[in-house]
Amino acid sequence: MPTTPWGPLAGLIGTWESGLDGLDVSFHSDKGKLGETKFRERTTFAPFGPVNVGPHPLYGLDYRTATWRDGD
Repeated sequence: MPTTPWGPLAGLIGTWESGLDGLDVSFHSDKGKLGETKFRERTTFAPFGPVNVGPHPLYGLDYRTATWRDGD
């Protein structure tokens, strides 16, 4: 039995941010070769609820993600 209304998703609640360990590898047509761009990412999970849908209370997580290149 879950101890919170969010059950196993409760562990996600909060803000998660990566180090500078993301790497986007893509073809750069102007240079005619592959390029590599380092990036960071931040994801936030915010709990909401209850939202009543008929007799059922529903709980959820609103999530948002932002990604940016090294130096931005």
